[in-house]
Amino acid sequence: MMRPSKKNILRYEVIGRGGTAVSRLSAVVLIEPGKWVQPVPPSNPVLKIF
Repeated sequence: MMRPSKKNILRYEVIGRGGTAVSRLSAVVLIEPGKWVQPVPPSNPVLKIF
């Protein structure tokens, strides 16, 4: 997934208890993660893209 700006770095908020953002992080999106990571882990439910 690429942002509309054609960059593959996405910014996320880490959601804590009570549904509030407790920190932020940036991540590189891998188009085919199975090439580098086995098994591919599931999505993290406490991350919210912003």
